[in-house]
Amino acid sequence: ILVNNDLTTKEERVVKRNLNNQISKLYPNLDSFNIAELLLASNIFDLDENCKKMLRFNDPETTFKILSSIVGITNSIKIVEISLDKVQNIVYSLRNYSRNNPTLKLNPTSYSIVESIESVLTLYNSKIKYSINLIKEYKFRGKILCYPDMLSQVWINLIDNALHSMEYKGNLTIIVDDNEENVFVKVKDSGSGIPISIREEIFQPFFTTKEIGEGTGLGLDIVNKIVNHHNGLISLESEIGIGTTFTIKLPKVMS
Repeated sequence: ILVNNDLTTKEERVVKRNLNNQISKLYPNLDSFNIAELLLASNIFDLDENCKKMLRFNDPETTFKILSSIVGITNSIKIVEISLDKVQNIVYSLRNYSRNNPTLKLNPTSYSIVESIESVLTLYNSKIKYSINLIKEYKFRGKILCYPDMLSQVWINLIDNALHSMEYKGNLTIIVDDNEENVFVKVKDSGSGIPISIREEIFQPFFTTKEIGEGTGLGLDIVNKIVNHHNGLISLESEIGIGTTFTIKLPKVMS
């Protein structure tokens, strides 16, 4: 059972429409739209023979409601497990930060950048699925030598900032690309943009544009330290009223 179906919201709409069309043609007496939603919630994207057999049951809608509930419960358990891991890692990072030692004394590991990003997106699924058009362009799906837990904190901070900037509605684009030596991750939002006057300040510790109680001001400072620890670079492009793009450049092999 999948935690994340790896589909963009646009792709989900296409899958749902195709399922609806297939069901309405084969089983005109069924509520094809509702069942298509249940199938998608169950991570079923096409009508194979087993699925068609289930649609011939006396009450197929109840069958798929149960199946989608089981998938939902399983995914919720996995999300809780991932969340606990992320919280533990963030607390550990903050503890190291408070000791003026933001690095972990561990050896780097070969890990998939896309897998790292997908695990973080799972945490934001409930905030993304209804009002965010999530666009994923994964042109590079390989592994690089890195500190996976630390990079997870980078994606958490960048995605959280992007969603906050958009007030949780709009387009969120995540691009993973590469060349011979480096991997490039772009997190692009369609939010309010960042004024030129504060673009250098946003990487300073305790600087935040969020309201009191909503941000610590450590997010981008920690992101910057983690990227530097990977011998990487972070840059941003922003236009008021159009949005912001953060680009993370990471070497495939750390020197």
